[in-house]
Amino acid sequence: MGSAFDNLARLYFKQGHIAKAEALLQHVIATGETILGPEHPSLGGYFSSLAQLYVKQGKDTEAETLFLRAIAIGERVLSPKHPQLGGRLANLAQLYVKQGKDIEAETLFLRAINADEQVFGQDDPELMRPLNNLAHLYAEQGKDADAKLLYERAIAIGEKALGPDHRRLGFPLNNLAFLYSEQGKYSEAEILFQRVISIFEKSLGPDHADTIRAQENLEHYLWQRQRSSNASNEQ
Repeated sequence: MGSAFDNLARLYFKQGHIAKAEALLQHVIATGETILGPEHPSLGGYFSSLAQLYVKQGKDTEAETLFLRAIAIGERVLSPKHPQLGGRLANLAQLYVKQGKDIEAETLFLRAINADEQVFGQDDPELMRPLNNLAHLYAEQGKDADAKLLYERAIAIGEKALGPDHRRLGFPLNNLAFLYSEQGKYSEAEILFQRVISIFEKSLGPDHADTIRAQENLEHYLWQRQRSSNASNEQ
């Protein structure tokens, strides 16, 4: 029943019925708190879903409160090894990244990785998201070596568990390509950008938004590389 309400709320959101999605989740939470109690395990998923809706609306304070409640339920009422705990930690970490709270975000990403490792093992695709996101945070901080290691681990996990052409590989590959580009490793970057396009074309089709964005990333990269080359020649 819980997933049915979640799915309906997501459908409302995709259709642009933001208020209906929010009202539905608020109603389910209020009813659940009254009947089951404020820390019932089934409420954690609703807190997380409503928090993600608030993030998309820019309601960061409300989102943080709900993410923290969802995490607390996962840790206290369920188990530190609950399969959804890592995702909830990563979601709050992403909110902190958005707010510029890098230290708090790093701590939560590391907790998310540890939680997922305990539940799923060290080579499960569930780890790809927090590894990729923490790597991106490190790259933004100029910690290129740390970022590279995490991107490479996420890619290795995906290739082993999902195959070399799975769409989830596109995101860490794309981010690693940007890292190489920033480092001036142009050949390595271009190979990865091309691979991302190929993956998305095969798995999503040429007209999908992710495929188009990957093509735009390559075009922008080539433009920047040419611009850099022209500037060097003029010196």
